[in-house]
Amino acid sequence: MKNTLLSKLGPGLIFAAVAVGTSHVVQSTRAGATFGLSMILLVVLVCLAKYPTYLFCSRYAAITGQTVLDGYAKRGKWFLYIFQIVFTIEMTVASSASALVTSGIVINLFNLDIAINTLSMILMFFTIIILVLGKYNLLELLCRVLVIGFAITTLIATTLALTGFELGSIQPVAELTLDRPTTAFLVSLSGWMPTGIMGTVMLSIWVQARKASTSRAVFTKEDADFDFHVGYFSSMLLAICFVILGYVVILGQGDNIANDSVGFSVQIISLFTETIGNWVFILISATIIAVMYSTLLALVDAFPRLTVDVLDNLLPGEKHSEQAQQKKDQQIYIALCALLFVLVGAVFYLFMSSFTQFIDLITAIGFILTPIIAVFNHMIIFSKDIPLADQPGPVLKYWSYGMIAIFTLITFIWIYFRISA
Repeated sequence: MKNTLLSKLGPGLIFAAVAVGTSHVVQSTRAGATFGLSMILLVVLVCLAKYPTYLFCSRYAAITGQTVLDGYAKRGKWFLYIFQIVFTIEMTVASSASALVTSGIVINLFNLDIAINTLSMILMFFTIIILVLGKYNLLELLCRVLVIGFAITTLIATTLALTGFELGSIQPVAELTLDRPTTAFLVSLSGWMPTGIMGTVMLSIWVQARKASTSRAVFTKEDADFDFHVGYFSSMLLAICFVILGYVVILGQGDNIANDSVGFSVQIISLFTETIGNWVFILISATIIAVMYSTLLALVDAFPRLTVDVLDNLLPGEKHSEQAQQKKDQQIYIALCALLFVLVGAVFYLFMSSFTQFIDLITAIGFILTPIIAVFNHMIIFSKDIPLADQPGPVLKYWSYGMIAIFTLITFIWIYFRISA
């Protein structure tokens, strides 16, 4: 296959599809509508801070042909035990949030008379069926189309919003007082910006799948870097767009953020109808549903896919033929999908009272898990698995150290606020 620009893209766009979910559509919009354009600076700083740990995962997979999970296993089983606990927590809450937001938009678009928790569980079940039948190739194709289309629409809406907006009509920067509620929201926004920290591990899975595909051209470290940067910085740009749209459309009209998923979905769609026109209502509603659903697809696929790898490393059994092993892994894959279905249901029916409080809590969980996986990723990229010539330079090395230190410090501050509240 000719090594064209398009042929180099794949895992990075799946990453962008996962990122353009709860962190962008919900949290970035809320940030702009609540605190104005000052949140653009926070979005950029957080994305730059997390940049090394995401890049390390993409490079590890591209250089070694293995996932970072394989790298963790080489360090010791305790790495895998810690990872699996962290991973299960984040995938459960992330899948819950994506299913919830998608369901809210579907209910609003089709005016359905159904409980949002019930529809969310129906979406989860449908997602599991799709993944069991399709898996990676279907996922990559779907994400390419959806992310590109949604990105173009979002950029158009943002441009039109800024073109027709008078800056002096409202304060562009809200006054920030670092009290408990404000600090909690800033931590929540940062937790999944540009996406949850498990996006690093998932990225290495997708890079490995791309590299191992016999139907594609060779996927080198340089190709992986190019693909990663397209996806990573596209997701950052789109987060900035949603901050701007939240500021111009919601705050600019003097509206308050809705506290339920359905009401919030109305406000999300208004970001586009108010700037582009009401004629785009059906199109943008369908597009947002598709993009949010692609996020759910990627998340639900990642949980069993990575957990199978963990179990293979923790509980090595007798050797089977390749066909028998694939059948066994497929059975475990389905069982783990069923487990995730149960865990998500438990989250909905036991822990969700307020939509915005629910989203803030689960994205904050993403923040406090960040330093753990960042340390793991730092250790493997500077391990003997990677030739010295391919290891990151001193700038990225100390950049990573700084990010780990800052996120650890803020995590302790957040925990203090939660305990002392």
